[in-house]
Amino acid sequence: MLSPGESYTERFLLNFDHEINIPGDYWVEAKHSGLGNPTMGDVHTKLNFRVEENTIPPSELQPWLDGLKSADREKSMEAARALASIAPPSLEETLLGFIDKPEFRGYTALAFHRLNTPRSMDAMAELVQGPVTNEQMEAAHYLAMTGNQRWYPLLGDAAEKNVRISSYPAYAAELGGKKALPMLIALAKDPDREFTGGNAIMAMGSTGSRDAIPVLLGYLNSPDINISDRASYALQLLTHRTAIRDEFNRNRRTESAEWSQWWKREGATARIYKETECGEIIQLP
Repeated sequence: MLSPGESYTERFLLNFDHEINIPGDYWVEAKHSGLGNPTMGDVHTKLNFRVEENTIPPSELQPWLDGLKSADREKSMEAARALASIAPPSLEETLLGFIDKPEFRGYTALAFHRLNTPRSMDAMAELVQGPVTNEQMEAAHYLAMTGNQRWYPLLGDAAEKNVRISSYPAYAAELGGKKALPMLIALAKDPDREFTGGNAIMAMGSTGSRDAIPVLLGYLNSPDINISDRASYALQLLTHRTAIRDEFNRNRRTESAEWSQWWKREGATARIYKETECGEIIQLP
């Protein structure tokens, strides 16, 4: 609670979660909710700002470079987060060095991604080949986003080694597309239905491939609800359609029949979506 005349300031780095690199006009709205407390109410404000050409004078970077050496952990982490987010090529050496500093390691994948130089992408690939960590998972995500098939063997290998973690097969599927289907089909037959098989089936929805749909239709009638639900979710990702009418009173046989009828009727011409494409989810007729 704030007394009259008091204020509270919290800093947000706007291009941490969003890549604000292209010159143009932007806006951001901040809102604080009273969470149902009638004495607090809601407050909000909107900031309009413009990004000019993406050039940063060295003098503006120096305070952040100094901040990396600060004994104040909050200040040093803010500096690392800011530099990783803007990642000017002139600081490539500094940012590549984050991987050797435990306190900054959490920002390595972001820094390598924003640098997007040959050295940083090779460093990202090395990170993916290491032990399973949050940084490794984030690096796999960024490699999938590149669309560069050079990295598919690496992500495919990571998916097979870490298939029990759903993100890995999904990232391999996102990058490999149709190429990833044989691997996912093989993994889907694994005796470990809860994780290995289920994750492989769900990852088929990230391939953006029409060829995945007949495979998924075959899993809709599985007596294993986990498998059936994963297939249903993957089909929704690929088609932006759903047969679920009531989450609490589902008839999976009816849903499977509706999917089969739709596929026979529209499958050859229906639009197939990549996981990164947004759009309204349409109810199957």
